[in-house]
Amino acid sequence: MPPNVAMEVAFKMVEEWQKAQEKNQTPSLVLHKSEQESPTRWKCPHVSWQKVNIDASVYEGCCSFKIGMVLKDDRGRFNAGVQSCMSEMMTSMEAEAITVYEALRWIESMGLQNVLIECDALNVVSALLKGITYFSEVGSILDSCRHIL
Repeated sequence: MPPNVAMEVAFKMVEEWQKAQEKNQTPSLVLHKSEQESPTRWKCPHVSWQKVNIDASVYEGCCSFKIGMVLKDDRGRFNAGVQSCMSEMMTSMEAEAITVYEALRWIESMGLQNVLIECDALNVVSALLKGITYFSEVGSILDSCRHIL
């Protein structure tokens, strides 16, 4: 399957799942792949929801990576932010998966509900939404994320 088709399928699955969650009005956390390919502006989440935008930066040749998270309300107002430097050598996918995990823990520690998590790591979001199993370090991280979700 070509990458652009796979991305479109993933977006549709996320949207359908989000609509089902809205209909059920069940407080939850939702993962969303940001639309990096097209230059769009940040969009507010639905009323009474909040959005956490997350990202990871891996530095080649170094034994570290950085993560960042920003929480905004349904009007786009900044509520909180976190950044951290991790002293470990990771692949890009592992770093993005750890960022999702850390975001889930952060949201959970604040007792928040109705939170949309948006990131640009299609492979991580797809793996979480489709239940893809990895028999590696990233698989363990994704399993930890699923446990919180």
